[in-house]
This record gives sequence, structure tokens and C-alpha cells, in this order.
Amino acid sequence: MHLLILMPILILILVRFLNRLQSRVVTTFIVTILVATNLWVDIRYYNTLLQVPGKGFYSSKAYSLAGGLEQLGISKVIACDWGLARHVYYFSQGRIRVKEVFGYSRSVPPSF
Repeated sequence: MHLLILMPILILILVRFLNRLQSRVVTTFIVTILVATNLWVDIRYYNTLLQVPGKGFYSSKAYSLAGGLEQLGISKVIACDWGLARHVYYFSQGRIRVKEVFGYSRSVPPSF
């Protein structure tokens, strides 16, 4: 299960808790802390991307992949990993079709 599925539940619990507080000052303080910490995390992510582009879980080479495929005259691609299809389709303006073939099990899926 993906953790983002739980996010609305956490927000509902927090809103319920804040609604029961009698003090507007405490409520404002808690909301301010939450907003500030979220901004701090966003800024850190952005600074990390500026320092190490193309390393880690994401590569900036996804932007040039579609252009390279078009230069080779390739219009249909099979990707053995998830997440590439949207980049290639978008950056080729729909000229390159990508079929994603991947699985989460140790055995080879029938689509291979």
C-alpha cells in the first residue's frame, strides 16, 4: 500500500484535533509549524536537485531520451521499467509510443 493513500486520513485526524482546541493561538501555532516544516523540506529537495541532477532515483536524461529515439527513427519502444512511457510520449509530442512491460514478482511475466 502506498503511503499517500493514508495522507487524507492523517489530515482529517489533525483537522478534528485542531477543531476541538479552544485556543486560536495554539491552532495558529500548530498550522504555522506544519506549513514551515513542509516548506523547509521542499527547499531542501530543490537544493538537492540543483546539486546532484541525474543521480539517484531520477535522471535528467529522461528529457533527452525522446529526442535520441527520434533521431534513430524509432517510433515504438518497449520499456522494461515503469515511469518512462510518460516522459517519452510527452517529450516526443506523442510521436513515440511506449509499452511498459514490468512486474513485481520474481517470475517472468507472460507479457515478456
